[in-house]
This record gives sequence, structure tokens and C-alpha cells, in this order.
Amino acid sequence: MKFAIRNAGVDRADVAQVTYESLEDARSALREALGWPDVQLGPGYTTASTDSQIWCAYQTLAEAQADEDGLNRPRIVRLPPEGTPSN
Repeated sequence: MKFAIRNAGVDRADVAQVTYESLEDARSALREALGWPDVQLGPGYTTASTDSQIWCAYQTLAEAQADEDGLNRPRIVRLPPEGTPSN
């Protein structure tokens, strides 16, 4: 599986252009890019318009639990396998 970082901010194009081999590698890269001591991931979700899974990123567990939609949060996306048609 491959993972990518999305919505990390326009000045973080360097991390948005890279794919990562594991969720933990992507989490570590996001933590480093944002300068956070740790990255807590909210529950993973999927949408009707994607074949991948998405996790929103937070600095604390309390922040993750308080956010209902994660709309503006940095996120990690599990990419579909290469060659998989997208919706």
C-alpha cells in the first residue's frame, strides 16, 4: 500500500508530492513537516467519491475527539493500488 499527505498547507508542497510505503512513515513525515511533537490520527473513513481510506491528523487525542468532520485538517490518504480505476 502507498500513502500520501494531503491538506498540509500550501507551503508544504514538498510532503504532498511524495508517497510513503507505510502509514507510520506518512505520519512521521507529517509530524516533521508540521513541527508537531506527535500526530494523532482520527478514525479512518472513506467517501463515495474515492476508493481510498482517509485519516485526519491532530496534535492531541482530545482535538481529534472534538472535531466532527476534519474538513480543514491535514490528512493522510491510503492510495488505491496502481492500475485500479478510480470513481
